[in-house]
Amino acid sequence: MAIITCPADCEEVALPAFQFDECKEELNSSQIMWLYIALPSAPAFTDVSDPVEWATRLGNLPEPEEGEPANPAADIRFLKGIGDKPKPTSNTVEVSGRRTKVISRTHSLTFRVDNTNQVNHDGMRLLQCGGDVKIWYGTIDGLLFGGNDGIKSFVDPGANHGGGNTDVINHEYAFQWTNLLDPERVESPL
Repeated sequence: MAIITCPADCEEVALPAFQFDECKEELNSSQIMWLYIALPSAPAFTDVSDPVEWATRLGNLPEPEEGEPANPAADIRFLKGIGDKPKPTSNTVEVSGRRTKVISRTHSLTFRVDNTNQVNHDGMRLLQCGGDVKIWYGTIDGLLFGGNDGIKSFVDPGANHGGGNTDVINHEYAFQWTNLLDPERVESPL
C-alpha cells in the first residue's frame, strides 16, 4: 500500500509507475461482498492487514453466528451482501488563468443485505438514527479497502420491498464521503 501525497502549490505531479504483463494480467472482481462498520471514534488499525488485530476488534454481538467466537470488546460489525461503488464525482473550482482544479471527490457506495432477520432489521433501523460511521469494504476476490484509518462516511440505510413475485426484502445502505483519492487497499486478512 503506497502512501500518496499530492503536490502542493505549483509543483507538478510526478509520473506514476504502471505495470502490464499480457501473459499474467491481474483481474480483480469488483463486487463488494463484505462491509465492516465502526463508530467514527473507533481507533485506527496499527496494521489493517493483520488478521490478529482484526480478530480482537471484529464481532457481531449480541448473538454471534455459529462458529464465531463472542467478542465483547468488538468495536467493528460486519455485514455480508452485494455492493457497488461507482467512479467518484469530481468537485471542481475554476481558478485564475482559465484553469480548473479538482478540490475533492464525492464517493458513494451502495450495499444491499438480503438476510433480513429481526436482528439485522433492528440493526438497520438503529443506523437510521444517526448518520456518521467509519467503514471498510471487501471484494469477493479478497481485496480490503479503507486503510488503517477506515473511511469516515455518512450512512443512509433503509429497506426495499419489491413488488415482483420473486422479490425479497433487502436492506440498502447508502454511504457517501468526500476525499480527493480513492481508498487505500490491501489483500484482505479476513
